[in-house]
Amino acid sequence: MAIVGAFHHVHMISRDPDGVADWFERFFGSEIVAEQFPAGARNLVLRVGEGTLSVRTPRPSDGLTEADGPRPKGYGIHHFCFVVDDLPGLLEDLRANGVTNIQEMPVHVSGKFAAFIEGPEEMPIELIQA
Repeated sequence: MAIVGAFHHVHMISRDPDGVADWFERFFGSEIVAEQFPAGARNLVLRVGEGTLSVRTPRPSDGLTEADGPRPKGYGIHHFCFVVDDLPGLLEDLRANGVTNIQEMPVHVSGKFAAFIEGPEEMPIELIQA
């Protein structure tokens, strides 16, 4: 069995799905394509380029409490990466709009210019030049 195409989606848990959706719209031009309510959670499905991100509220079965902080601890998704057409321009726009935690990698293992940024709720996001 082989993987066909790219990933199907990335799923995040958030106390503020609307805030996450607004952040992705502001900086990456995403749009909400669906709102769902699976098993008592509110889930927003975002289209970002050709990818799909889902962001939902916690469920009681997730075991998350206020003491757990803004994101769950432990193993799981570390980051995801978007290919962008103008990384220097995007980084300039991000900085101008208050995104300060940016780690540039002029020589990424791919040979391309890349950077990590801190997205909403301390979410690590990698960006790589097309």
